[in-house]
Amino acid sequence: MPHAPIIRLAGRTLGIVGLGWIGSALALRAKAFGLTVAYHDPFSPPGQDLALGILRVEHLGDLLAAVDILSLHCPLTPATADLINDERLAQMKRGAILINTARGGIVSLDALHRAIRDGILGGAGLDVLPQEPPDLQHPLLSAWSRREAWLEGRLLITPHAAFYTAESVIDLRRKAMQTVVTYLERGTLRACLNRNAIRSG
Repeated sequence: MPHAPIIRLAGRTLGIVGLGWIGSALALRAKAFGLTVAYHDPFSPPGQDLALGILRVEHLGDLLAAVDILSLHCPLTPATADLINDERLAQMKRGAILINTARGGIVSLDALHRAIRDGILGGAGLDVLPQEPPDLQHPLLSAWSRREAWLEGRLLITPHAAFYTAESVIDLRRKAMQTVVTYLERGTLRACLNRNAIRSG
């Protein structure tokens, strides 16, 4: 591919894997830019697609084949580890863009390297990596750090810190304290991911 991919957003299709809070927020913002939004999330409740005005796709392979941009927003679990691998990348449209701002282990870095190098993907944006700090000996990251011509403009890597502002640090502290106070006063926790561990402790 002689040039980095440059596409007009309006009229393109964005696919979202994982329609939690962040995936839903992305869906609303993407619609404002004229993108058609589709998603795959086996855990999303019925009607969420209707509430957001987006398309639900039952099978991940069908989503991959239909989208111009794929954005990952699912957790890293045994079921999602290396979810995006050679097989999945081969199902995508040639020249599509992959974005991972969720967890690095969801994407096989080896498979991503091959897909970009071979022109299967137009490019990728990674806010997370399987190993952090990154292993710059990996062929893809090595090519990126050396600014090899074939990768120029086709891979964007950021340090998973897009939230970081002076205001966000204050918000993090305030929300943490509110959570502690609510638990101590009422015994309830909001958005608790390790509830079983707390109960057993």
